[in-house]
Amino acid sequence: ARVEAIKSRIVAGEHSALCRRLGLGEHEDTLSRAHRDLPRLPRATITAAATAYERGLLTVEQIARLLEVDPHRMQSEFDRRGIQAGRHEPDY
Repeated sequence: ARVEAIKSRIVAGEHSALCRRLGLGEHEDTLSRAHRDLPRLPRATITAAATAYERGLLTVEQIARLLEVDPHRMQSEFDRRGIQAGRHEPDY
């Protein structure tokens, strides 16, 4: 019963005023930082995506949609690795 009462007060946001008054911000730790980078993409997935991007087969937006991640995150990853978009020319 006590737990439910506390949960309902948190859901109602009653704790927010106290946090502001005490000058408490968002807690920053390894878990909260890792949450920003979820879902974790395996190296093989990034490598395959980078290859398709470099060859001009897929755009950042297409890759992000396939991997269900934010396009800005995908672009940042490619930028960090120095990967640039290629041009795909038709085979005919």
